[in-house]
Amino acid sequence: MMRTVNRSRAFYKVIFLCFAVFFLTGCNKEVEKEKKKEIKIPVCFSVDQKTGKSDNENLVDAFNKKYKGTYQLEVEWVTDSAEGFRDRIKVLNATDKLPAIVTDVGFDANFYQLLVDNNRLLDLTAYFNKDEEWKSALDQKIMERCVDKNGSTYLMPLGTMVHSYAGFYYNKELFRQAGIEKFPTTWDEFFICLRKLKNHGITPLALHGGNSYWTALLIGTNYMAKNQKGMDFLNIQYPSTYQTESMKDMLSMIKKLYQYADKDALEIEHGESRKRFIEGKSAIMANGGWMLENLPSDFRKKTGFAPFPENILMEEPKMTAWAITTGYDKEVTKGAVEFLKFRTMIAKKDSDEFLEKKNVPVLEKEYKEVIKTVQTITPNYQLKWEDEIQNQFWVSEFPLFIQGKTSMNKFLKAMDQKVKEIESEK
Repeated sequence: MMRTVNRSRAFYKVIFLCFAVFFLTGCNKEVEKEKKKEIKIPVCFSVDQKTGKSDNENLVDAFNKKYKGTYQLEVEWVTDSAEGFRDRIKVLNATDKLPAIVTDVGFDANFYQLLVDNNRLLDLTAYFNKDEEWKSALDQKIMERCVDKNGSTYLMPLGTMVHSYAGFYYNKELFRQAGIEKFPTTWDEFFICLRKLKNHGITPLALHGGNSYWTALLIGTNYMAKNQKGMDFLNIQYPSTYQTESMKDMLSMIKKLYQYADKDALEIEHGESRKRFIEGKSAIMANGGWMLENLPSDFRKKTGFAPFPENILMEEPKMTAWAITTGYDKEVTKGAVEFLKFRTMIAKKDSDEFLEKKNVPVLEKEYKEVIKTVQTITPNYQLKWEDEIQNQFWVSEFPLFIQGKTSMNKFLKAMDQKVKEIESEK
């Protein structure tokens, strides 16, 4: 009888051990499965309203492919204007739904400061300082310009500004038709050039209105930089008054520019003016190095690049800067940091290849020569003027000035009144 009981106990022990092994093995498999689970990194990117494409699609695909099984960018693609996209980011902040990575933070200093004051941005200093590969890929002069007044670095630019300089693209075929051999090097020559083009039935400038007057202001602010007074004004963060001689000079100049643009220039969006330029319907367009890779190959062959007259270019590292938000767990933050590093390394590789490549098309060759020999770099007015001035006041009031429905003095006084309203709201 005792032997039977012992045998029964032994049998049940074996059964128990089998179940235990099976259970633990299953648990281990579940643990392994959890370990291998991809970390989702939320991010928002803008999509061009005209083309339905985003400049960041290839970057996202490359990162997701390289880190498959470890990290995955979970993208919200926002089809809107640049201003609409930035408003979307502000709404996400107000509802405490910011993605782990935010772009365009540097475009609005007020919004950037709000995020900093509320501890919504991650200080990246320690991350890139302890990563020699990442640190060596960053231009230290560029990084110094992104350091906050509190000593932290919340903004991560591309690390190289090779494709971030803005100047003039021009159609050489249309220039030849007007008997113009080279791009003008002074502002007086520039307006002579515009008159020649117009006299030959060619629309000289690709300008626009719509939700912004970016191209006209890009030209105008670089015109302002022709003397020290103008440059001093451009370097002011949030001017307390716009009633200056430099502003008056610039406004007079911009008003002239629209005489050399399409009749509906004030009504069309930037995308439409760019489309017309590429179609050969206008001769000159102000834009940056980022436009190079988006030009059709046939059009590149007849296009040149030149600095603004007086050998001036606009460049600002904060325009390309992205940031990481706080509030996510360590794994998501780690993945977001890895993505910013990945972006830096891709940009560094592309820039090095671009600069070192010898057999390049004439347009790229001209661009490289211009950025090597430029004498004056201007700051971007978009990062210096109040957001409400650019995207509210200017949009509603500037067309009235161009159309002669309001005087320059009234326009500038109204601009200063808007500044006072902004200050009182603060």
